[in-house]
Amino acid sequence: MNAQPLPVAAPGYPGRLEGVSNVPVDQDYRNTASARRAHIIRALTRELDVESATSAAAQMRDLLHGTPRTIVMSGDIDGIVSAMMLAAVSDWRVGAMVVGSERYKLHPQFASATDIVEGSDAFGVDVFSTLFPSASNHPVLWGTRRLGGSAAVGQACAVYDQELKALGAARLFANPSLWVGIEASVTDTAKPASAVYRYPMGTAQFLLALLEAAGRAPRMFDREFLPWLTANCDGGVETIRQYPFNVPMWWSALAAAVGPGSLSEHLYRLVSDQRPNEFVDVDRRLRYEEHERAALALNTKWNLINTNMDTMKRVIEWITDISGWPDPFIGGAGGLDDWSDHAPERGVLSMARLPEGGLAEVQTHLDASLKALHTSFSFFDANWRLGWLMPA
Repeated sequence: MNAQPLPVAAPGYPGRLEGVSNVPVDQDYRNTASARRAHIIRALTRELDVESATSAAAQMRDLLHGTPRTIVMSGDIDGIVSAMMLAAVSDWRVGAMVVGSERYKLHPQFASATDIVEGSDAFGVDVFSTLFPSASNHPVLWGTRRLGGSAAVGQACAVYDQELKALGAARLFANPSLWVGIEASVTDTAKPASAVYRYPMGTAQFLLALLEAAGRAPRMFDREFLPWLTANCDGGVETIRQYPFNVPMWWSALAAAVGPGSLSEHLYRLVSDQRPNEFVDVDRRLRYEEHERAALALNTKWNLINTNMDTMKRVIEWITDISGWPDPFIGGAGGLDDWSDHAPERGVLSMARLPEGGLAEVQTHLDASLKALHTSFSFFDANWRLGWLMPA
């Protein structure tokens, strides 16, 4: 009998990088499954319980019943869909748009994003900041790993996490990875809180569940394209099959937490029961029917083909037509050409190893992260990194 190769970590889900073990990564997926599922169920039960005054659902309900907010959104399809969902159930509108985590666009009524932040009415959509409430999907806690084995760096990172959690106790940080305590620095697949097991989908899917739990669900008049668009934010249509050890666990629990008759349940069933080529067929139908708008703005993965303002306008016009959701931008997307472009200070800290500047360099990044317009941990170029972008 030929020996079978051991299972390896899936792309974007690195295997054990701390310590040495002969246990296959696939075995770690199985060994941690029970604990991970329990953590997710507890977190979603707690945060989507609108009867609990401290839950994310109750806080979201109260914010929506309060004064209008100025949205700071990410300039990608996940940010657009999520912001339009919020605009459909509130008077909140977008005043700033973070583009590629490198710069931001700003409505002419503001001199800089600091104006929005200091106005105390900002809300982040697919953007995370400690300065204002938000709904975002990337991990935000550093965790317990020490870069270079340095105890001083470990202590600085622990203080960072404590400060972030304390700020989260005072305002809404709607973030599933934060709810279950995912540690961005930990990549060991044997640990249930590893970044490998982070919330694996977009902001749109869990924001929909949060709005449903808060009693402010948006209507989905179109059932041909809009459910697929929402479900596929950050690649949900493909990842549910590519990463069966993590995505179905999160998505099924999210749907169950809202209820069997919910839109969240519908999206989960849509993607879990899809035919192998069903999304391809939907994409072909889109390109046949909407060649002059959506098909010229979205690639075959239904991500924006670029961040040009004309692309944004096409997509927003199309989504508005099929959904009935309003244009989410202050003054409308037609005025995006007049928005100012800002490239403030930004930084990226690789978590692969201790930087040359040691503790001082790490502390600089941590301090900036706590004051940033947008900050989070992301996995790209085979490394986890902490990135941040200042408001001015």
